[in-house]
Amino acid sequence: MTEESKDRYVKLGSLQLEMIWCQPGEFIMGCSEDEEGDSEDAQLHSVTLTRGFWLGRYQVTQAEYDTLAAAAGVPPSPSKYVGERRPIERVTWVNAVKWCQELTKREREAHRLPEGYEYRLPTEAEWEYACRAGTTTALNNGKILTSGNGECPNLNEVAWYDKNSGSETHDVGQKLPNRWGFYDMHGNVEEWCWDWYDEYSAEAVVDPKGPDVGRYRVCRGGNMGGMAMGCSSSARKGGNTMNRRCYRGFRLALGPALGVSLEDALATPHQPQQRVQAVPENQPSMEELAQMRVEMEERLKVNRPFAEAITGDEAVQGSRNFLIDDLCMKMLWCPAGTFQMGSPETEPGRNNDETLHGVTLTRGFWMGMYEVTQEEYSLIADCAGLRPRPANFAGLRRPIETVDYESVLRWCRELTYLEFISGRLPDGYVYRLPTEAEWEYACRAGTTTIFNHAWDETKGEEARKLFELVGWYKYNSGYKSHVVGERQANAWGFCDMHGNVREWCMDWYGEYPAGPATDPHGPAEGTLRVTRGGCYGDYPRHCRSAYRGSIEPVASKANIGFRVVLAPEIR
Repeated sequence: MTEESKDRYVKLGSLQLEMIWCQPGEFIMGCSEDEEGDSEDAQLHSVTLTRGFWLGRYQVTQAEYDTLAAAAGVPPSPSKYVGERRPIERVTWVNAVKWCQELTKREREAHRLPEGYEYRLPTEAEWEYACRAGTTTALNNGKILTSGNGECPNLNEVAWYDKNSGSETHDVGQKLPNRWGFYDMHGNVEEWCWDWYDEYSAEAVVDPKGPDVGRYRVCRGGNMGGMAMGCSSSARKGGNTMNRRCYRGFRLALGPALGVSLEDALATPHQPQQRVQAVPENQPSMEELAQMRVEMEERLKVNRPFAEAITGDEAVQGSRNFLIDDLCMKMLWCPAGTFQMGSPETEPGRNNDETLHGVTLTRGFWMGMYEVTQEEYSLIADCAGLRPRPANFAGLRRPIETVDYESVLRWCRELTYLEFISGRLPDGYVYRLPTEAEWEYACRAGTTTIFNHAWDETKGEEARKLFELVGWYKYNSGYKSHVVGERQANAWGFCDMHGNVREWCMDWYGEYPAGPATDPHGPAEGTLRVTRGGCYGDYPRHCRSAYRGSIEPVASKANIGFRVVLAPEIR
């Protein structure tokens, strides 16, 4: 029997869900270290699938989903972006499994189910095997990602993502298929897989179906609102089984029974493996961290009034720290200085836009000890004509997020005006976003290592333990922001420079100068603004001191906030 003759059509009312046969085979799963858009949890390893399976040619559509929703006991029509041929989204992993379970029951009763097979979500290995369709490149059209966070013409051919989607889903099958005939394996909506989420084994595996327990289930393929790097064949993330997201759906598989009943899978406790929780044995408790912050703030004298702080020695770091009374916002002094900006070519995870070069800042500045919190933002937002608390993850002491660049500028201008009329504004200084150079100078705090904790371990369990001391990121955040200051500060007292939320910078995104620079503030014009620091959903490589993000100024995302500076005005 040929592969084509084994393709199937599943009858769903008046609809037919088309499924493509994937024969048994072996492939290399994961990504190489130098692949643009790589996943640090996707180590290359050999996978053998000993039995073939069928997989939907398209993502399950809204019309297809609704035909079985009632019988499966799941809510019909949950999607945000409505359209019969658009992919189903805002469907939990649990409800996707229930839907597959109902289809299995119906087809088994009608004697249309191959012996030993069931309808289910694909395993992660089955998903990547079908996505790659024999390719080994970042994209399943045989091409590479030419940009990780900008527009990528190669990806435009096969995917809806943040640069071409208009921030909404699209009818399935509008982009080019891969060589096996699968559509939308990149972008549109990310797709639930069967497996619990964890790092891969480096060893060769046969018919893998993931760990026995975990905290999140695997999602693959990227989505219409995500960056290019998140849509690669190897990119992976985890999702809470009960969460409904407007960028997440699923693709139906008909594969060998996995040896775990769907009922048992639904009842599996959502317990993380101990290794996922990897934390240093000596990591401080939250109570100890709170006490450490109190002691650090006392040592740094951050509660001084501005009038007292302004008399401090300009050449000494921290000598002019002060408190913005009305906001209780703590500002730390950074004296003028010179440092190496960017990264050496040998730095793991380095990108080509991080040219190492000397930077001199001729005038000192103050920067917020913490990311601007929702409470601080709301106190100024009303005066500036802004929504007081637009954040997705609510909490007075959590960082503000879901704020676009222009809204942040308005907030800073309003704060400048209020402090000016209060007589607390040094001549020639304004509240604004930091330049990219000011941000990295404060982040590094004299270090030249990958992260500002000053240790140079970059791989393995020890590196993770060290990084978790200073940052909220993909493996310890629970995919949400956290109260500011819950990680250890750098040598100058700044907290959350790695992770939690990405931070807007003043600069347009562009190439660094090849030589030394003095008081740089980026290109005169551009289309993307710089973000720094990484966020709660990023890999460590995207949280490095030198890593540069970029995004349109109009973007307001739940992983982008800001940190304010009181610094020389830039005209």
